[in-house]
Amino acid sequence: GEEGSPQTRSVLAMLKMPRMRAACLIFIGSCAIEYTCGSWGSTFLVNCRGMAVEAAAGCTTFYYVGMALGRFLSGVLSGKLHSRKLIGLGQAVTAAAILLLLLPLPKAFAVIGLFGVGLGNGPVFPNLIHLTPENFGRKLSGAVMGSQMASSYIGVTLMPPLFGLLANRIGVGLFPAWLLAMFLLMLLGTGLVARCREREAVVE
Repeated sequence: GEEGSPQTRSVLAMLKMPRMRAACLIFIGSCAIEYTCGSWGSTFLVNCRGMAVEAAAGCTTFYYVGMALGRFLSGVLSGKLHSRKLIGLGQAVTAAAILLLLLPLPKAFAVIGLFGVGLGNGPVFPNLIHLTPENFGRKLSGAVMGSQMASSYIGVTLMPPLFGLLANRIGVGLFPAWLLAMFLLMLLGTGLVARCREREAVVE
C-alpha cells in the first residue's frame, strides 16, 4: 500500500541505519550456527563425545533433518503465527538444544542437541526474509535484501573457518560455546530490532 518507486541504496548507506545493523547481527548469528553445525558437528561428536566416525557422520544427518523439519513446520504454522513469533519459538528451541550440547551428557543427548539446533534455527532465516517489508518498508526492501544477503555470507563463509582456527588452538570442545556465542549475537540483534521498532512506534 506504500506509494513511490523502490529506493536504491548502497550497503554502506544501509548500514548507517541502526535497525539494519541489528538485522545483520541476526543473519550473521543464524547463518554461522547453521553452517558451523554442518561443517563441524560430526567432528565434535567424534572428538568430544567418543563416537565412531561412521556413526557421527550418520548422526549429523539428524541435524539436517531437524533443519528441514523446522522450516517445514514454519511454513505450516505461518498462517496462524506471525513471523516474529515463529522466530522467537525457534530461538527458544535453539537455546535448549545448545544447552544439551554444553552439558556433559551421554552422546545420545548430543545428537538430540544437534537435531534441536537444526529444528530451532531452521525457521529463522526464511522468516527474517519474510519480515523485510514489514521491518523496513516496501520501498527499501530491495536495498535491505542486498545488505541482509551480504551479512548472511559473512556467517556462511567466514564463521565456520574462524571456528576451525580457534578449534585448532583450543580444541573442538569449543563447539557448544561457539554456538552459544553466535546464538547470543543473534539474540542481541533480535532485541535491538525490537527496540528500534518500539522507538519508531513512540515517535509516530
